[in-house]
Amino acid sequence: MTAAQSLASQVGCDHYSTHIAQRAIGGSVSVGERFLNLGRRVAITATVASFAFVVSTSTAQAGGACDWSGCSEFTNGSHLGVLAVKHWNCGTGTTGTASEGCVNTGDTKWIYTGERTPVSQDWDALRIDAGYCYKVEFLNEFPLLAKRWTMTYDRTNSAKPVYVKIENPSQGYVLAQKRGSCP
Repeated sequence: MTAAQSLASQVGCDHYSTHIAQRAIGGSVSVGERFLNLGRRVAITATVASFAFVVSTSTAQAGGACDWSGCSEFTNGSHLGVLAVKHWNCGTGTTGTASEGCVNTGDTKWIYTGERTPVSQDWDALRIDAGYCYKVEFLNEFPLLAKRWTMTYDRTNSAKPVYVKIENPSQGYVLAQKRGSCP
């Protein structure tokens, strides 16, 4: 029995399967049974979505490894290069979280204008340089949940860079960067 079948049986999917088979062979189903089955489908969907979210966020914190949901990656759409960092070391934060620590800078890659991090490789963070302001768009595509948003990271008055987390299977897109003020 697969994990999905086990999960489905725990919330009463056997009756739903019977319902589908009965409809396929032309049997009738009462209105009450339809509402009961609808409730079970909603419960199964919510349970699976919650399980998928917990698995994807907990594995993304390990850093440097793709998981069943995919890899964290980003594309540089700005006119200047961006430094990608392979390992986010903190057990906290989600996509878009900024930290002056939390990374191991031993494994980095320079991403030039129009380039992206290598396919099927996990790159957990990007560096926002001191003295610069970056505009970054993020896309999270967790099962049954997609979210897209844009954030501005203003380090124009800072002497230290900051690192921005990108968790599995999220994508980041550096829209612009500018020294001394925000684009």
